Amino acid sequence: MCKKLEAIKRINNGESLEKIALEFGVGETTVFDWRRNKAQIKAFCSKMDSSKAFEGRSTLKKAKIEKFDEAVYLWFKQQRAQDIPISGNILKGKTFLHSQKLNENESFSANQGEKLFANKDSAKDFVERFEEVIEKENLTLDQIYNADETGLFYRMMPLKSLASKEEASAPGYKKSKRCCFLFAQMLVELIPLLLIGKSKKPRSFKNINVNSLPVKYRNQRSAWVNSEIFEKWFHDDFVPHVKQHLAQPNLPPKAVLRIDNAPCHPEEEMLTSGEIRVIFLPANVTSLIQPMDQGVIKAKKRHYEKKLISHILECEENLNEALKKKKM
Repeated sequence: MCKKLEAIKRINNGESLEKIALEFGVGETTVFDWRRNKAQIKAFCSKMDSSKAFEGRSTLKKAKIEKFDEAVYLWFKQQRAQDIPISGNILKGKTFLHSQKLNENESFSANQGEKLFANKDSAKDFVERFEEVIEKENLTLDQIYNADETGLFYRMMPLKSLASKEEASAPGYKKSKRCCFLFAQMLVELIPLLLIGKSKKPRSFKNINVNSLPVKYRNQRSAWVNSEIFEKWFHDDFVPHVKQHLAQPNLPPKAVLRIDNAPCHPEEEMLTSGEIRVIFLPANVTSLIQPMDQGVIKAKKRHYEKKLISHILECEENLNEALKKKKM
């Protein structure tokens, strides 16, 4: 928000949109939008308690129930004025109690993350319909798979740090690089991961046979899954692996893969191979019924973080230098 206020001030002083866009590293259209919405931006910032309250803000997004949000925030400031520590759980508990006093919707939930907006009715309906599919097609647990994507900041250090008494603050290594993993798993078996990076031939893969890696590698300019990558993975990696797995217990080559309805996923008819197909989850239910979101991906990331910390601690050089040498 500080950047927007500065840009608006410079526009009012007669500077060109092109010059400001170039200096701020944004498009001219973005700067034009700032100028068009200058009244809202100024009004929003004027309500903040201090410059620190909005210097990290980038949008004008407001709470769904503004008065409710303001009441909880006022309580928070009152407690902090008395130097009372307030954790996330305490704030959630207070929010829930406050909603009861105001007779808010009974379905109100003071949770963090996607579960706050999850559609419980859609989730329940999908579970019932999926149980019918299992019974109708006579599927076993070996024939039911789940898949989901996640980003991994593979140089990310812990968000908190201890500080000595001599330090006014505890600065740390904040820059990180991201790649993407696609997880696919049945009840007891994890299919080889799909790793997506930006480079077609990463320097860390020099003199390495990519086919010998324990993961499948693809590249995309933003290091994320797109429909082309997902479709290729489905037909070239997922389907052959499933057929091979089902042949061992003499099960028919029939399986379903449950995925969310993210824009990067192709249409359902493009993700069918014989009797192996996908079933899309409804919108806003993954936090409730997508198994990958129930701790599978989180556990894998925790395991990686542990290995990363072990790696840099074993290095004799400066920790930051050791971290910079950590390649994908």
